[in-house]
Amino acid sequence: MHFSREGSCRKSLVISCRQKALSQITELLFAGHLLHRSIVDITDKRSDLGLQQGNKVATLMGDLLLAKTSRRLSDLKNHTVTEIMSDTISEFSESGFIGESITRSEE
Repeated sequence: MHFSREGSCRKSLVISCRQKALSQITELLFAGHLLHRSIVDITDKRSDLGLQQGNKVATLMGDLLLAKTSRRLSDLKNHTVTEIMSDTISEFSESGFIGESITRSEE
């Protein structure tokens, strides 16, 4: 089965439905990662309430996209792909901690 421009599956095109789904899942994962990275470090307790609210929204939206990524990965029913993408999510998360510790040590 292959994806067609009309949204249905056909045997005539090169990109399969599963390949398209995996590319969409990858985009969701990356968008969630970008949202999490957009969080602003607020050290002043008196800082702008808008920044605090924006951080909460960015965190929740990033979490929502990562949850949707996990759900759609399970729909593929391919253990190897799910394992690779799970490792990617872990590495994204770890890179945030590593980058933060490097930045703080430079200050």
